[in-house]
Amino acid sequence: MTHKLRTLAICLFALTLALPTFAAGGKRRSVVPTAPPVITKVVGTVTDAGNGRPIVFATVSAGELATTTDAAGKFELEVPGGTVLTITRSGYQTVQKTVPNGAKTLSVTMSGLPTIHVKTTTKREYDLDTDSSEFAYLVPFSGYVKSDEGKFCKPNGDEFKPSKSIIKRFIGPATTSTSDACCKDKTPLKARVELKSGEQTDVFFSDSCFGYEVDFIGRDHFGGDFVFLKFTDIAEITFP
Repeated sequence: MTHKLRTLAICLFALTLALPTFAAGGKRRSVVPTAPPVITKVVGTVTDAGNGRPIVFATVSAGELATTTDAAGKFELEVPGGTVLTITRSGYQTVQKTVPNGAKTLSVTMSGLPTIHVKTTTKREYDLDTDSSEFAYLVPFSGYVKSDEGKFCKPNGDEFKPSKSIIKRFIGPATTSTSDACCKDKTPLKARVELKSGEQTDVFFSDSCFGYEVDFIGRDHFGGDFVFLKFTDIAEITFP
């Protein structure tokens, strides 16, 4: 091979190696760095849509972040703009609210659900969140056993476990009585129940046969605290 041909071959080989690099370089695009989300401390207030009262103990959450409202219905949460907050509490419909970009305050209203109205023998009255209310009996050193169903016995000895959803009214207070059909050689508590079907019947509290305290438990719709009411102190319960 002559000197000229050798030189030409070397130049062509070098050009061949350079072409892919050049072509690849022509396809490169500049990457614009994405700005990190701006975290903002949001101070919010949750109120009742019907009466404007602050809602206590509502849970405000976004993923793994969560907090609860205080006595004034207020909460604080650090989240980026565009975050969707979920607000929940017994007695209210769940609400979702998007935090606007740059927002520092947020107002949330929640629509209330029907409540259970309780009157006591001392003339005190409570409105309890229906979805938090339960029949319960207290086992010493163990705590409460709770249920959405009443655990009763009819005078003829038949077991009777009505759900709170089918009960219209409980008529008390519960008083001690005798019932060989339900509690042989015992003095259980007796009261009266009216169902939404119109049926009315006397009932004996089955758990009182064993000496357990029988209570009605639920969250106070306005105060937010749970109340524990003995059936011996309840004059009437009206279910929605």
